[in-house]
Amino acid sequence: METLIEPESFDSKEAEPVEKDNRSGFTEPITPGESSVTVLNEALANETPRLFGVSAHGIRGRTGPEEEAAIARDLNAMKEGSEAIGEELGMETIGYVVMYDGDSAIAYRYDSSSNPRDPHLIGAMVNRRMPMRQLLKIMGDAV
Repeated sequence: METLIEPESFDSKEAEPVEKDNRSGFTEPITPGESSVTVLNEALANETPRLFGVSAHGIRGRTGPEEEAAIARDLNAMKEGSEAIGEELGMETIGYVVMYDGDSAIAYRYDSSSNPRDPHLIGAMVNRRMPMRQLLKIMGDAV
């Protein structure tokens, strides 16, 4: 199975502004004086999802390179697993996956507005057992 992205294939620097682009349209720029560490700490304290834009070009989020590498590994595993299940069931594409691990959730969903030949995913991590419907809605609203 094809790996979606290689965690080492992108270049992300601490406190570098993240600009809006077509691969991660939900990503808000980090404001002056704000760092990815601040964004991560706020998300953890408020138990809000950390969102990531994922494509063959790399992964972008607002919470720093360590989080990007972690979600890249997790999303690759989830994508490969869902492809194997879809293949076994004769399904062409699995639209989304939500997994729970203890008191946290991780998810991905395909961005239906992206090019099918270059599909983009929205990934999310949250440090609580957020209901699936709520997490998928937040991800959908972010596109």
